[in-house]
Amino acid sequence: MRYLGGKSRLMRHIGPILQSEIDKNGICEYIEPFVGGCGSMDRIRCGRRVGLDGNPYLITFWEELLSGYVPPDCISEDEYNNYKRKIKRGDFSTDRLEAAAIGFAGIACAFSGSWYAGYSKADGRNRCAEAKRAVLKQLDKLSEVEFIYADYKKSHEYLTRRAVIYLDPPYATVPNLYQGSNIKYDPKEFWEYALFLSTLGHIVYVSEYTSPDDPRIACVWSKDVKVCAHQISTKKRVERLYKVNGVAYN
Repeated sequence: MRYLGGKSRLMRHIGPILQSEIDKNGICEYIEPFVGGCGSMDRIRCGRRVGLDGNPYLITFWEELLSGYVPPDCISEDEYNNYKRKIKRGDFSTDRLEAAAIGFAGIACAFSGSWYAGYSKADGRNRCAEAKRAVLKQLDKLSEVEFIYADYKKSHEYLTRRAVIYLDPPYATVPNLYQGSNIKYDPKEFWEYALFLSTLGHIVYVSEYTSPDDPRIACVWSKDVKVCAHQISTKKRVERLYKVNGVAYN
């Protein structure tokens, strides 16, 4: 499922780095505190996999999908806008299937997979049906993932042993894009938390365009990418993967 900021297209580069850390260190737990559209989670093999997100609708969608929920082939613009108004009112649905539909529609039917950023209809494609096919293809690879609605800063509380932690936060250039979450995101606070995780003995990786100038943070991979700026143009960025170590690199 297309998700703004998702790493599915880059996982052929990033995935082997993460998987190598799991395999060579005998790691049994893997966690993504910003699991989003699961574009990276479905590429990783590990004994226990945990996906956190601050978007309650998105987490409900993934949980219900694993329990048998089948997304619709079509969601009308009126339905989409009704869901959007419901979210703006802060009226979280207690009907889990409706909450799952809201979570699905917010990404699947939105322009560029950006949470309720506008109903995507410009090119006449059925984005809803495309997203449905995509998530159903992911399903077998996600069957044992534990999905949890939580603040990313609580990630360590859900781990029972040394883990590989892959953090794919909102970019510092657009920090308000913590999609569908009411949880405050602050880049400085985020990097402090990433360093904290590493001091607990976890193996910590971060996807970002930039990082603080800190000897404990090292860029281990980078690639030029094109990102969608709006409906008619793109911008070039350098996507980077950083390894975080509570002890300064030599």
